[in-house]
Amino acid sequence: LDMKISSGALTYRSATPKFQYLTALHWAFTQMTPGSMSVVPQNSIERGWNVCCLVIGLFVSALLISQLSAKMVRVQTINHDRLQQIDMLGRFLNEQDVPRTLAQRIRRQVRERASVKKPLTIQDLPSLSLLPTSLRQELSSSIFARTVVTNSVFYTWSLLEDAILEDLSFRALEVEAFSRSDDIFVPMQEAKKTYFLRGGLLRYRREIFSTRGGQGDEHGEDDDDNVISINDSPEVHLAPKAWMSTIALWCNWTYVGTLHAEETCELVAINIENMLEVLDRYPHIVNICISYASAYSLLATTSDTEHNSHVDLDLVPSRVLMAMPIKDRLTFCHDILQSFCGPQTSVVDQYFPVRRHRLSSSARCRLEEELNAGKCVVTLGADLQLLRTVVLCVLEITNPSGHLLVQIASVKKGELTPDVVLPATKLRERESTKKAAQRIIDTELPSLDGAMHFDTMHEEEKEMKSKQLGIRTAYLKTLYCVRLLPDDLSQVVAHHNNQEEPTASLGLEDGPPTKTFLPRIKVIEVERDEDKFQLYAWLRREEFQQLASPHHEEDFK
Repeated sequence: LDMKISSGALTYRSATPKFQYLTALHWAFTQMTPGSMSVVPQNSIERGWNVCCLVIGLFVSALLISQLSAKMVRVQTINHDRLQQIDMLGRFLNEQDVPRTLAQRIRRQVRERASVKKPLTIQDLPSLSLLPTSLRQELSSSIFARTVVTNSVFYTWSLLEDAILEDLSFRALEVEAFSRSDDIFVPMQEAKKTYFLRGGLLRYRREIFSTRGGQGDEHGEDDDDNVISINDSPEVHLAPKAWMSTIALWCNWTYVGTLHAEETCELVAINIENMLEVLDRYPHIVNICISYASAYSLLATTSDTEHNSHVDLDLVPSRVLMAMPIKDRLTFCHDILQSFCGPQTSVVDQYFPVRRHRLSSSARCRLEEELNAGKCVVTLGADLQLLRTVVLCVLEITNPSGHLLVQIASVKKGELTPDVVLPATKLRERESTKKAAQRIIDTELPSLDGAMHFDTMHEEEKEMKSKQLGIRTAYLKTLYCVRLLPDDLSQVVAHHNNQEEPTASLGLEDGPPTKTFLPRIKVIEVERDEDKFQLYAWLRREEFQQLASPHHEEDFK
């Protein structure tokens, strides 16, 4: 500090604080660089300290330079590979005389996708192949097993055979990553994988519009009324935890739509060929799945429009089980039910994502009675708890004047019981909702003059907790809107002219005045069994709503 700054009398001690700080900073930098400095050691202690600082600066500067050089070389290597690929792509497009506009689009897409950071997959880590087989199996199970058991079918397999869960995870499953605007599959592509969406957003739209599916109608039916136009197939948006392409598990299939990535997505893919190799070791599981595969194929390839818009995605397991013979579906349902009735020691418990709620013994007995009677099925719900499902098919039949055909009562042994509902039925074995609707028309309704024309179909799913059983119940209702078309157009005019004008007492709030329209209802009687009849009538929509309200039951009687 007592050194003179110049030939004058000014020293560093008497300099301004700013000058002192800059001088100290300058001196520090000279210890790591070959720069010069006017401040020099004045004695042995200062010179020894200066030597130590120079040694430390040598190592620090060498470390910084080496790190910076390594990062620059890495960046250059990465960019070199990418630029080389782009140069090779340009050369290829020029050699193949690709149109300039198309070539520009291809180059732009390649540049954009090369800059997108996608999730890492096992294929991106060749170092994992150095691990012993046992450790790689454990790693695969920890990655995939929690995904596999969320599917009711795979869950049942795991209950029947402990080893199959780890076997599938190690040999048949892999992680795949897709960038924004990628296509996971496109029409006319053979289905070889089943997918589970872990993260991201997908959009699906059917583009081949034949209701006979990717493999044709196995029943040989030809119904021109069931051909769908392009405007009738809505887009389906898929969120995480959705299954796709499950049809590949059960039959040879060619996609009829496009599955498109809306953003960067991570999917778990099941390789079907590898899965079949795994199943060769478990013939008893293959045997119980034959009926499931048959029912799934029937629902996917039938001319029924119920699944047309999303046939490439997933059919609800409960819907497939309802289409199976009761004996075969019980194999699935009883195993699932049993897993919720007591402590389990299977591999499933190790990987199941949530804690399963246990059923009481009384609820179990009632559910078993319903299962054996074919009234319902049980599967895993969205919350991975036990879900009871009932599938219904309902008909809303209107005549040319806009009246609805309604079942208004049933008569058994001379006793009349009001039952104001639309014609409906539960699905039977190996039956689609369209066939169930046709069965109602053919066997349960009164004879109607004219032709039935199916207009639209509405699906409704309603979930509620059963107070008696203590579990959630899903009611899958498919409503078909059907028009009764007379054979002659003149009958439409005559039918319309013969209808009475609506009265002022048709509102739901009117109450007792229901009697004003009851006397003019023309009842149609249909014999069901001995001493049992069902009564039908054509009602206006307002009359149906009013008559179905509970406080009009006595008036009806």
